[in-house]
Parts: sequence; structure tokens; C-alpha cells
Amino acid sequence: MVIKADSDDLRSVGARLVERRDLTGDLAVFRFEPSTPLVFRAGQWTQLTLPDPERAGEFVARPYTIASAPRDPLVSLYVRRVHKPRPGRLTSLLWKLAPGDRVALGPPRGRFTLDSWRAEPAPRSLLLLAGGTGLAPFAAQIEELWSEGAPARVVLCHGVSYCDELGFRARFEELARATHDSAGRPWRLCYLPTVSRPSHERNAGWRGACGRVEALLADCSRADSPLEQALGHPLDAQRVFAMACGYARTLDNVLRELRARGFAGPHRDARGALDVMLDSFGDDAL
Repeated sequence: MVIKADSDDLRSVGARLVERRDLTGDLAVFRFEPSTPLVFRAGQWTQLTLPDPERAGEFVARPYTIASAPRDPLVSLYVRRVHKPRPGRLTSLLWKLAPGDRVALGPPRGRFTLDSWRAEPAPRSLLLLAGGTGLAPFAAQIEELWSEGAPARVVLCHGVSYCDELGFRARFEELARATHDSAGRPWRLCYLPTVSRPSHERNAGWRGACGRVEALLADCSRADSPLEQALGHPLDAQRVFAMACGYARTLDNVLRELRARGFAGPHRDARGALDVMLDSFGDDAL
């Protein structure tokens, strides 16, 4: 998206790039230090803006969900570089940044937070379903729960094509081994990664689940369902609050599987209860 210099979208704070952590050649975590702290709830997004080198006085901008916890002084963005159907203008510029280069971060927005789940009188198990970089809000939310407390069991499912695309994997595995959070409260996190191309050489040695993230939901028809084992009970809307993030096709498939099991979302059911929240990145990247 190209915007003018006087656009309202330029109400933002400056930030400098501290580091880029590459997972692959086209997938990275960018860590920025804002000039003033961003105040946000985990799951919200910010608009990243860079000067357009081809158009004086204009900028290239795109929204990205923040992948770091609100308490973190640095802002993390989990980004895939776009190549098809043509190189992405913003990601092409982003990958050219060096530490110390400056960007603008817009005021955080969005309702894809844990507030509705936390407001439940007796919170249900929390099921987080991510496709690719749809992991970003959940990376922030799990860190938020680690510091603020999780009132129920949390299950994170992350689907990717290749195992080297499993962002924050070491951190999630560490947290899944823990029995108490940062303040010593009981902690129950289960991490279920899955790869959709198990026969590819990049997945050599992979011993985990195979298939897209929605396949974990479909497997609930089996007696040995990994997801239901992680939940500790059946996948049931009365006992599970589900949140899903990714591209449109992934969310369509996730919602179909959830509705087949009695979930009403993403709209409230007849009792006014909410059981599914979705955050779409739009059409699938080509």
C-alpha cells in the first residue's frame, strides 16, 4: 500500500531496527525499538511504514500483527518475504534494512485479543490455531499469559509447510515443559506443530504431526486424536474457546471443522456466547 506523506495513517512513532532473526531466507523476526513505548494488548496489529524510494514524499505501508509481549521493550514482527505473483514492495524494502535503520510504527489496533476469553466466569480451554505467520498474535498472547497468568489449559497448534518455518519453536517447547508460570502459578501449555509436506527433503527427520493445521481438527474423529489428548477432553464448544489466525483458505477450513463439532463462531450463539474468534490475513499468498 502506497500512502501520501500527509495521510492520517502516518500518526505513528519512529522505531529503529535492532536485529533481524532469520528462520529461512524468506521468513524472519524483525525486532524494533520504538522511540516511545507502544501500548497494546497482545493480538493487536501495527502499521509498518517505510519511505518509498521511487516516489518522493510517499511511503509504503502494511499492517503486521505484533509478535512480542506488551511488556517487551522491543516490538517483534514475524514476516514472510513476498515473491509471487510479484515481489512485495514493503517486504523487499524491509529485507534491505540494516540495524539502526528507522521505520514508523502506527498506533496498535484490533480486537483479536484474549479479553473475551478472560471475561468468561470459568474460562474454557483455550485453543490457538495458526497457519504460517498467523502465529504472530499467539506468540504475543502466550508470552502475555506467561506473565499475567492463564486461567485454563492452553493448546497451540501451528501448521507450516516445512519444519524450519516453525517460528519461536524453541521458546514454545520450553514453555510447554514448564508446570508453573513466571509468577509460580500453575501453567498448562501444549504445543502441537504440524508440517504439510512431510516427504520434502527440508522435513527430513521430522517425527511430529503431518498435514495442515486444520487436519488436527479433522483427526478428532480418531480415538487417538493428538489434539484431544492435548486438551484432556473432547473438542467441544462447551469446553473450548478457539482462536484462529492465517490466510482465508486456512480459516475457512478451520471454521468448517469447528462447526462440524458444534461451534457457532465467529458469531455469538443463541445464548450470546462466543466460541470462535478469527483473524484473517486475506486471500492466500501465491
